[in-house]
Amino acid sequence: MKNLVVWLLCLAFAMPGLSQISSSASKGYKQLQKQDYTDSYGSFKKALIEDESEILANYGMALLYSNNTFDVEGEKTDYFRAMRYMRIAYSGISKLGDDKLPEYNKISNDFKGTMLQDYGLIENKLVEYIKANATLDNAERFVLMFPDSKFFQEMLKIRNQLEFAKVKNTDKVPEYNFFIERFPNAVEIPEAIAMRDLAAYKKLIATYKLDSVYDYLNRYPNSKLLNRIIDIRDSLEAVKATAANTFQSYEYFLQHFPLASQSKDIVAKYILKYYEKAQVQNIIKDYQDFLNRYISCEYAEGAMLIRDNLWVEEMKQTNTVDAYNKFLTYTPNSALKKEVRNLRDKKAYEDAIQTNTIKAFEDFLYNYPAAAEYQKALTIRDSLVLEQCRNLISVARFNQFMLQYPTLPLNPKTQEVMAEIAFKEAEAANTKEALEGFLAQYPESKHKKQAEDKLKKIK
Repeated sequence: MKNLVVWLLCLAFAMPGLSQISSSASKGYKQLQKQDYTDSYGSFKKALIEDESEILANYGMALLYSNNTFDVEGEKTDYFRAMRYMRIAYSGISKLGDDKLPEYNKISNDFKGTMLQDYGLIENKLVEYIKANATLDNAERFVLMFPDSKFFQEMLKIRNQLEFAKVKNTDKVPEYNFFIERFPNAVEIPEAIAMRDLAAYKKLIATYKLDSVYDYLNRYPNSKLLNRIIDIRDSLEAVKATAANTFQSYEYFLQHFPLASQSKDIVAKYILKYYEKAQVQNIIKDYQDFLNRYISCEYAEGAMLIRDNLWVEEMKQTNTVDAYNKFLTYTPNSALKKEVRNLRDKKAYEDAIQTNTIKAFEDFLYNYPAAAEYQKALTIRDSLVLEQCRNLISVARFNQFMLQYPTLPLNPKTQEVMAEIAFKEAEAANTKEALEGFLAQYPESKHKKQAEDKLKKIK
């Protein structure tokens, strides 16, 4: 056990940077104090070969490389290397226990405090150097090498600015996207997005293809140039629809791009195609559908006339009063309304003749007073009424009946029927006064001889 302790103590003293300061490092530090940079560099280099974590050697190298006049063996002032050496040295001194610090304090009073002060000086020199030599490489090296530096955010900002300047110089979409993805928290991101969108827009304009437009809309839905892109899309879609020049192509455009500035022109083309489609089918329904949607368009009058002609031809086949009346009700302004009215009136007249009743003709006369067949119907109605009147047994009742039909007195047959009724009435009375009254009132009646014969018998 005693031998093990002795061995461990020997091992501890043999480990550079932990229990004792390397002689080469100590020698190099004394040479450095004398500003003998060449020899001190050699000594520190030797110490680091023996132990790359040797605290004093790393510290010495940091001081050498941060010296503005350092120039040994082709090595010159390099603040990055100085800072790297200093970080190794300070990390090492920070890990030493308090019992090990007195050894270093022999070199310099409050060695650790002095090192910390030099750490700050070297770090400041490096930052000032980067600011004075603002290159992307310098800024990137600092950010990658010293992420825990208090200047990290400042250097990160410089790195991002330089990176963005490089990207702007290329003005290419992939470069902008790479920057946006790589540095999502950079203050330049909004500008990078705007520049990326503009670069993509320029590329789109150069090709002016519909696929490119949709690709842009999918990739950059929040672009400030979105309205321009939508205008281009609408324009290209309108060109596409017009090139196809079909009912379906125009319909697709209007369904998907109703707010496009080209809609008015496309609507006009669509209406024409709609009309042409109806003409191809040439059925009432298609023309009616067209008119339901575009009653005010320039083709409406023509569509209406064709529809009405088809409708009239169809009605002629069915030939019913109801069909004609339906047409006149639904199309009061049709150019064919007069023709249809005549057809309706003719059919109604034919129906009345077929029924051949007073009521049928009464209905016709009431419903169609302007019919060309009106007078014919009136004559037939009156004839039917007179035939019915022949069964009356008194002139008084006949006159009363006539009050219902004011046109009957104008009928040539009226007097004949009246005379017949008067004769029947006189014959039934069979008196001299009745027969003489009949002959006096109806001297031209066909019943004159009969009345005279009866009168002779009475006398």
